[in-house]
Amino acid sequence: APALQVDPDFADATANDMPGVWCDATAPYGAGDLGTPGAMNAECTILPPAGMCMDGATLRPVAPPQAGNLVITEFMVSPAGDDTKQEWFEIKNVGVDSFDLNDLQLDRVGDTLMPVGVRSVDCKPVAGGGHALFARSTVPADNDMLPAVDATFNFSLVPSGDLRVLDSAGAELDAVVWTSAPNAAARQLDPDQESVAGSVEANFCAATTAYGLLTNKGTPKAANLQCP
Repeated sequence: APALQVDPDFADATANDMPGVWCDATAPYGAGDLGTPGAMNAECTILPPAGMCMDGATLRPVAPPQAGNLVITEFMVSPAGDDTKQEWFEIKNVGVDSFDLNDLQLDRVGDTLMPVGVRSVDCKPVAGGGHALFARSTVPADNDMLPAVDATFNFSLVPSGDLRVLDSAGAELDAVVWTSAPNAAARQLDPDQESVAGSVEANFCAATTAYGLLTNKGTPKAANLQCP
């Protein structure tokens, strides 16, 4: 179990009263606990105040997606390798203005887990027309050489299921539902259907472009090809 530690930059009787300067310890000791008893604490990741994020060196309010601008465009349910490391999905900003991934929530309706929040120091902006990638693992050797992953999730994309992206208040921004999924191929949204309100299963098809070192197919973090 981790100890709760104060960031060493705030280790005095006044500064340690501020919210956000404490974090879970990560250094192992003893029989498996985490902490640095009798030694200097490690640096904490100090999150900005709620609703704020860092855009480079600038602290600014989080810019959430506007209704209709965030679309789930591709998802890998049954990869060729380890599902717990190679599942992923992609979203696209189909609007003109940039929005941030920070403060979004990722969810599956059919499980008992709470939605996974995207909370980071960085705003994680996505430019108009740009893509973002969510995956089970950020390690290329584990996730079959995916492009740079923007955020992770911990739930399984089961063979028949659903996926939702929510805003910070829990309102649904987009969702996809599938009744089947091909092996080693992502389900991709036809680019002509990106503006359709709500994702329709019939508008998705199996990806055909190879990526990685295995037999997986998809276009993670890139434009989809036309469906037949």
